[in-house]
Amino acid sequence: MPEILLKASLKALPKALPRALPGALLKASQASGKTSP
Repeated sequence: MPEILLKASLKALPKALPRALPGALLKASQASGKTSP
């Protein structure tokens, strides 16, 4: 992979993570909520 693409993906990662994390945390909290009070 060219270094330019690698650097671009590294710059985009912090922007993409905040969008993906809330959904993942929501699903995890719902799954744990079913098993624990």
